[in-house]
Amino acid sequence: MKGTIKKYLSSIVYGGSDGAVSYFTLMAGAYGAGLSIKMLIAIGVSNVVADAFSMATADYLSEDSKVNVTFKEEETSAIVTFISFILIGCFPLAPSLYAYYTLPADATLPLSMFILSTILTLVGFTYIGYLRGKILGRNIYRTVVQSIIICSISAGIAYYLGEYIAKLIS
Repeated sequence: MKGTIKKYLSSIVYGGSDGAVSYFTLMAGAYGAGLSIKMLIAIGVSNVVADAFSMATADYLSEDSKVNVTFKEEETSAIVTFISFILIGCFPLAPSLYAYYTLPADATLPLSMFILSTILTLVGFTYIGYLRGKILGRNIYRTVVQSIIICSISAGIAYYLGEYIAKLIS
């Protein structure tokens, strides 16, 4: 099992990292701009699925560009990327879905749900960092912190840019 995970670790990290960053940064930007939960869900779900497919095809083409890689390996790598993107991408999406079913659809995402989404995103990145450290025999603390820092920078950019643009156009 560890050998299989190691073989596809780059696809797990590639898909999972981008899944969490993609949805969380979209959600952070939407929260900063004050978009409704309904809009956030519509944009978020379509974005997660479309981006997962895009990442999977990019992984497939990347693997296809390597020498001595079989079709089965390319296909498996793409599937692993897609699944990892969706699964880890759903971590920050979960609070938005909960808010959608418990609040009026035209309401904006409450701060508590934004904070929960932030925490779940950090959990996703902690898992990715832990997996990288464990499988590669690296310092787990270092790989977890590295993953969290990358996520935080991306999310901060999206949030403040969304807030700034919302002020510019209002």
